[in-house]
Amino acid sequence: MVEFWILLGNFENPKESTISPLPLITLNFSTTMLSTIRRVATRRAFSSPSSSPPVPVLDTVMARGILSTTNFYLDHGITKTILLSIAKDKSTGEIDTKLLVPRWQKMMEAFFGCQVHVLAGLGYHPSEEGLRAYNENLAQLMATSNPKDQDDLRVMSRDVWRKTLAKSFEVEFEETSELSLMQARELMHKIGLKMNDEAFLSYVKSTLGEADANSDDSKSSPMDILKRKHTTMQETLIEHVYLGGEPSVLEEAGFEKSEIGYVSLQIAMAEHQHDPLIAQYLGGGMMKVMEAAGLNPS
Repeated sequence: MVEFWILLGNFENPKESTISPLPLITLNFSTTMLSTIRRVATRRAFSSPSSSPPVPVLDTVMARGILSTTNFYLDHGITKTILLSIAKDKSTGEIDTKLLVPRWQKMMEAFFGCQVHVLAGLGYHPSEEGLRAYNENLAQLMATSNPKDQDDLRVMSRDVWRKTLAKSFEVEFEETSELSLMQARELMHKIGLKMNDEAFLSYVKSTLGEADANSDDSKSSPMDILKRKHTTMQETLIEHVYLGGEPSVLEEAGFEKSEIGYVSLQIAMAEHQHDPLIAQYLGGGMMKVMEAAGLNPS
């Protein structure tokens, strides 16, 4: 989800964090995604941190190659097959978070798995740490590149994420309405305020508490428990931050209150994925939500 961009780096001060062109619907990386990444890592010769190579020095040519290769797999690889299988279960009516969230998580697993595969060939460790290092390198590269290279990388990164969403949910991103930077900032400010609302945070805390009380964790692994918490948090965020109120945030932004409208908003917001003010609004809100959910980002 645009909804919550993945903060990479400084959780204490989101303004100092770098931003991945990926939506944060969980704490850092979802537990399911981590499992996928680790399965890939075990198949690599340098799968242990002690034997991993130095982090590569990312330049513009490498960055273009990574994005182009990722885009190629989205069009021709196993990743494409997985994303299209997700699209078979698309919904044309109102959003059912019980159906949307698992499909979104499956999309993220496929996307992260694809990225890990591409990055490992260039020397990044095939793990969440490798992904973190790449996104930090990419942010630094974009900050120091000339304006043309900056914009080229921004557009390539944007379109890779848009294609991932479009294939997974059968939405034509070329036809999606664009948002100006001012509109996007205003929208994310509203979303940040809703995430910081004390009544909402209390609801998140009580909802997660109820889920814990109704679950038999004696037979669950710590990973299963964490995954359940993340899933419940994601469902609550969509239902109350994006769909709550009359009109909802979706409708205020000019998108229909449906799965297609929701995904279309994420596609439109990808244009502004590197904006620091948007990161500040959403980063601060997500920290509060994760604290309320009992998910410590540190």
